[in-house]
Amino acid sequence: MEIPVFDLKGLPVQVPPDISKLKDVYLKRYKQTGTPIIIDNGSFNCRVGWAGSESPILTFRNIVSRQKTSKEVQEVLVGSEIPEADLYKLSIRSPFERDILQHFHTQEHVFDYLFWALGINEDRVNHPIVVTETVCSPNYSRQILLEMLFEGYQVPKVNLGVDSLFSFRHNLGANRSGLVVNFGHQATHILPCLDGEFLPGFARRINVGGNHCTQSLLNTLQTRYFYNRNLITWPIAQEIVYSYCYTAVDYFQELENLRLGNQIRIQLPWVMPQQPTDEELKRKQQQRREQGKKLREISAKKNEEKKKMMEQELCELENIASKYRKSNSEFQEGLVARGISNFDELKKKINILKSRLNLEVDDSEKYNLVDIPDEELSAEQQKQKKLQKMQKAQKESREQKKAKENEEKERIEKLKQEDPAAYLEDLRKQRLEIQTRIDERNKIKVELQNRHSRQSQRRLRAIAELGNESSIKDDNFGVKDQDWDIYRDIHKDTQEEDEEDQVLLADLDSEIAQLDPNHLITIGEVWRPPTAEDYQIYLETDRIRPPEIVFQPSIIGLEQAGLVQTIEQVLNLFSPAQAQNLASCIFLTGASVQFPNFKERLEREIMMIRPFGSEFNVVTARDPALDAWRGASDFSLTEEYHNTALTKEEYDENGQDYLKVKQRHLASNSYFTTPNRGEEPTKRQKVR
Repeated sequence: MEIPVFDLKGLPVQVPPDISKLKDVYLKRYKQTGTPIIIDNGSFNCRVGWAGSESPILTFRNIVSRQKTSKEVQEVLVGSEIPEADLYKLSIRSPFERDILQHFHTQEHVFDYLFWALGINEDRVNHPIVVTETVCSPNYSRQILLEMLFEGYQVPKVNLGVDSLFSFRHNLGANRSGLVVNFGHQATHILPCLDGEFLPGFARRINVGGNHCTQSLLNTLQTRYFYNRNLITWPIAQEIVYSYCYTAVDYFQELENLRLGNQIRIQLPWVMPQQPTDEELKRKQQQRREQGKKLREISAKKNEEKKKMMEQELCELENIASKYRKSNSEFQEGLVARGISNFDELKKKINILKSRLNLEVDDSEKYNLVDIPDEELSAEQQKQKKLQKMQKAQKESREQKKAKENEEKERIEKLKQEDPAAYLEDLRKQRLEIQTRIDERNKIKVELQNRHSRQSQRRLRAIAELGNESSIKDDNFGVKDQDWDIYRDIHKDTQEEDEEDQVLLADLDSEIAQLDPNHLITIGEVWRPPTAEDYQIYLETDRIRPPEIVFQPSIIGLEQAGLVQTIEQVLNLFSPAQAQNLASCIFLTGASVQFPNFKERLEREIMMIRPFGSEFNVVTARDPALDAWRGASDFSLTEEYHNTALTKEEYDENGQDYLKVKQRHLASNSYFTTPNRGEEPTKRQKVR
């Protein structure tokens, strides 16, 4: 079955408001009227408008960004002022953290922006205000918010209320009983209301919201399609969540259905890369040749420097050796300065340097014990004889290897003359071997970054051996050549080997290019035109996992009860008659409840937890996203609003106790006195 492919259309872009039009509306209709301003201060969107309007006239993301226009000046952008392309690149901040108002400097920038956008340019805001807040908002947050409005903007009257309760009132009236379920951006709340009274002591909160749904999908897709990680951005994940994800009525059955079908593919935005032209290919070929030439020059320069250093060291060692018979004290001083223990070790170093410089080596005394029978040698000389045999065998092995290499060179030269095709194949085989060595060293370097890998464990064992008792007693580590073998095993510095292989690779590439002109163009990058399939996202279970988080928070590692289990906990706090009254109207609000099948899934789950034969009813808000603002707007036109609002005079008179004096309304938070911290405990004296 062919899997359908869907194109991304993009989320609706928040267009900056027409400020001149909003100012005209304010001057003509609201300036001297004292009409309340309704601010739905949500953690995702902020919605602002005049009381009595059908909808808010100003909607923007509740975020603030700072960007430098010069070294000394910083520009503050709010909401829709932030360019859409830079929205997730700039450093942005929300006034909310975990659905609690905490960043008041940011909130002040939001207030400045919305009052300016409404056209209020006076020194004070001469309009009553309704501001929505989160459930059980801390006293500190409410106090700072009211101080900001009364002292900073000289607002005459303020009333606070819970957004989801305003939505409940707007849809079902003021004196209804019900269980309000608010699936918001950063959290989900379950709020019981009996006969028009909100009972905050029985409310519950789940730390899962629409933000977590988008973030979980974004993490999954970026991990799975790591090669397209830069293309999978937050706006794309958000569009996929709200356009192609849905709630599974039966989660486990839906997993099976998705396995058998109903998968989709999402086409990411992409642009067809241009195929390289002949001129570009020739330029790339020339760059590779120049790179190979440069590598050879660098290698030759390094070899020349090494040769000079070895010649200088050989001259110094031979000078020390010449003093062996003339002045014994001067000879010993030379050995100590070079870190050499005796004359035999000195001769060994001289012979090693001569062999590296292709000079004639004096082997007259090097293998002097090999042909002498063991009976004529002491125990120490027998050990030296075994060592000389091993060294002689190694030398013969090297000579044989060198002879084979010469034979191989002669064979290759003959093959080059007689069979160019076979010679080309042989060069490619050599190149593959060198490339394999380079890849193997790169693999080891990567493994060394992981402390649990085999290479890291081997390196750790070598370090541990250096820390044993025998090495602690002898503090001359590094004097002998064998010590540096251990160091190389620990350090794994393969830079020289890499450089040598890179030079060999460059030589082989030049040699192969003489027989195959296209070689330097095609190696390592065989170009093929990309297709749309290379930029597609395959969605299967990802379509139901984001909405499932609120029912199973354990999916994202959150140790909290799911939505239905929390609803059951809340209902169990009441008597059977009260629980039945609440279950008769389970009200869903918040933008995230608009997932397809969300209501059906909740109905199915609640049926399982309610007593047999009992009735329940799940109701969704007419507009889950805007009904909170509309409910606050309706409330601001009632007599109850004026009776429960806090005035500037009451604020000035009561000081810190101003939250106590006002009467509650349906959507307001209860006031709980902040407990005293009490005296600090005295420090306990230590008993000696």
